[in-house]
Amino acid sequence: MGILGVIVEYNPLHNGHLHHLSLAKEITKAQFTIAVMSGNFLQRGLPACLGKFARTKLALEHGVDIVIELPALYATSAANYFATGAVGLLNALNVDWLVFGSETGELDALQNLADTKEDDDFAKDFKSNLKQGFSYSSAQIRTSKYSELALPNNILGIEYLRALKQSNSKIEPFVVQREQSYTSATEINKKLQNSKSVGSVESVDSIKKDVPKATFDIINDIIKESHVPTLNSYSQIFHYRLLQEKGKLHEFLDVTEGIENRILKMAREHFYLQDILDATKTKRYTKAKLQRIATHILLDIKKKDMETWPTAPYVRVLGLKKSAAHLLGRATLPIVTNVYKSYHPLLEKDIKAEEIYYLGTQKREIKHLFIVT
Repeated sequence: MGILGVIVEYNPLHNGHLHHLSLAKEITKAQFTIAVMSGNFLQRGLPACLGKFARTKLALEHGVDIVIELPALYATSAANYFATGAVGLLNALNVDWLVFGSETGELDALQNLADTKEDDDFAKDFKSNLKQGFSYSSAQIRTSKYSELALPNNILGIEYLRALKQSNSKIEPFVVQREQSYTSATEINKKLQNSKSVGSVESVDSIKKDVPKATFDIINDIIKESHVPTLNSYSQIFHYRLLQEKGKLHEFLDVTEGIENRILKMAREHFYLQDILDATKTKRYTKAKLQRIATHILLDIKKKDMETWPTAPYVRVLGLKKSAAHLLGRATLPIVTNVYKSYHPLLEKDIKAEEIYYLGTQKREIKHLFIVT
C-alpha cells in the first residue's frame, strides 16, 4: 500500500493543481493521497479566497483521500517554517512519497543546494544578500552557485528537502516541473480582485477556463452571499490589534529591527491595511514578509509559539474518504477530528484564526468533518 503526500494551498483548486496531482499519482502509483493544506490564511500572509472547508471538499472531489490542516503557525510563516511544519505532519502520517512542483523540476540541483554546508564565505555573502532585501531562503540560494534557482517554488522545494533530511524522514521525494500553460493561483486571485467590483459576477466569469467546474460553482455561490476577502477586509481588526498590543509588537513572529515602530507610524497615516504595508515597505522588508507580519499580529502568532512548537503537535483532519479512514491509525501524533472535543493551545489559535477569517468574509462556513463515500 503506497501513500502519496502533497503539500498544498489550493487557493483555489485550479487546472494546474489537477495536472500536478495526476502526475504525482502516475509517478508513484500510490493507492492513497494525503494532502497537508494551509488553513484560512496562507504562506504569503494573505487570506484564502475560499475557506478551508470549501477547499477541502474540492480536494476530496478531485482525487485526494485525506486533507490535513497545516496549523496557521506554520502556514503563514517563511518557507523554512512552512516546510518543517508540513513535512512533520507527513512524517507523522507515515506517507511513502512527497511530490512537489518547482519551476525547474530538477531534483538533483535542488537536493545539492539543500545539502550545502555553510562556511565563513557563505555566511558573509548570505548577510550581504539579506541586507539587499532578499528573504532568508532566497538569500541562501543566491549565495550559492545555484543562484539561478532562486524562484518561489524552487525555494519551497529546497526547504522540503531540508526538512526531510533534518527529520531523518523515510519519505522519498519527487519533483515535477510546473507547467507555465496553466494559470496560477496568484493570477486567478488577481482576476477576482482586479475587476470593476471585487467578487462580482464579472470577476468570477473571468476564471471559468482556469478552474474545474466544481471550483467555479463554489466561488460563484460564495460571491452571491459574501465576498472574496483581502487584507483590507481586516483593516479595522488590525488597528484594534495594534491598540491591544502596542508596546508588545516586537514579540510577534517575523518582527525584527524595530519594524513595528514603522508599522505604527504608517497606521496613524493610513486606514486600509494594504496601504499601511505599502507605506511600510523597505528594501529589507518585502511585501510578502510584511503581509506575514500583519497576519501574525492579526492571529496572535508570536516568536515564542514557534519556539514552543517547532513541529506540529497533532494532526487535525479537515476531511476524508471513508475508504482511507484506516490510514489515520498509522499516525504517530494525536488525531483531531472534532475541535470541540480536543484541546491544545495551538489548536485554540487555529480556532481563533477561523473566527477572524469569517469576520472578513462576512459569512461563516459550516464547521464539520467532510466524509465522502
